[in-house]
Amino acid sequence: MPPPTAPTVHLSWEAGAPSPELDEADLRAALAAMLERLGHGGAALAVLFADDARLRELNRAHRGLDRPTDVLSWSYAIPAGLERPAERAGPAESQAP
Repeated sequence: MPPPTAPTVHLSWEAGAPSPELDEADLRAALAAMLERLGHGGAALAVLFADDARLRELNRAHRGLDRPTDVLSWSYAIPAGLERPAERAGPAESQAP
């Protein structure tokens, strides 16, 4: 079994967005540690810091709510029962007529 991969953390800021109190490296490390502790070591997390106008726009577009919000989140995990079928071990064999 291959070793687990470390979490990937992407951070981005839009113009006018407030800066967090932690520096970027500390924030990445804290978020990666959180993912590890929650059992999502191989996961990826993207965080966008934006001002109220942008958050209002995103909230309106994705939730139909015309107001700013503190957090919007999406999961890219495949829900249980909807996993993709296992890949075949080798190429399909063709039958000669």
